[in-house]
Amino acid sequence: MVALSWIRSHPSRWKDFVRNRVIEIQDLPEARWSYVPSEDNPADLASHGISIRRLQDESLWWSGPHWLNKSSDCWPSHPFPMPSHVDQEKRDTVSIQLTTTASWDLKSKYSSLHKLLRITSWCFRAVTKTKTECVSDILTPAEIKRSLLFWVKATQQEHFHTEICTLQEGRTVNKSSCLYRLTPFLDSEGILRITGRLRFALLDWDEKHPMILPKESHLTGLIIDAHHRRTLHGGTHLTLSSIRRQF
Repeated sequence: MVALSWIRSHPSRWKDFVRNRVIEIQDLPEARWSYVPSEDNPADLASHGISIRRLQDESLWWSGPHWLNKSSDCWPSHPFPMPSHVDQEKRDTVSIQLTTTASWDLKSKYSSLHKLLRITSWCFRAVTKTKTECVSDILTPAEIKRSLLFWVKATQQEHFHTEICTLQEGRTVNKSSCLYRLTPFLDSEGILRITGRLRFALLDWDEKHPMILPKESHLTGLIIDAHHRRTLHGGTHLTLSSIRRQF
């Protein structure tokens, strides 16, 4: 039941170990996954132990469940609610609170993505830390990533608000939208990402489903500049190649 719950959910919900395997399973051509109750599972006879005499007369072992020869409409359905320990492999979500107050509009105040993300991370620390908590003076990669996702989500809300609301309602983006051809979806953290042919490629999750950014925004400019510097001013093609691994 736990494994089936993982397979039937979007891979982005799970931690890397489960996510990578769910992606591989979901990419199998024409694969169908269904639930088999324990009392109808022939494998349980072998794993629990059974005598030879009883096994000779056990139709479940020789013929399988009685419903297997019937239409798939007669097959058992997945039981609900899901097991409580399904979420043990759930990826920690980034709690991102958006605000439109001028005092928090930091992205327009800095010309460096590196500085913007560090300042934002320190702001998050100041808000969340307790008086008795001992905090390191070194920012972690997870904190930097949280800040990046914060500004990506804020920028997407600003430029693609209509598309986000449409997807949240379970509908497809309107054909008149500039994002229509990208077949966008919202991941478990509410970030707009691309769906496409790359989902079958042997690439990292971010490369298969890069985050979507507007063509003209201050954050997009900061990201372009950061990758241009990271590639040692390697030119347009090298910079684009670096950016598209994530955006």
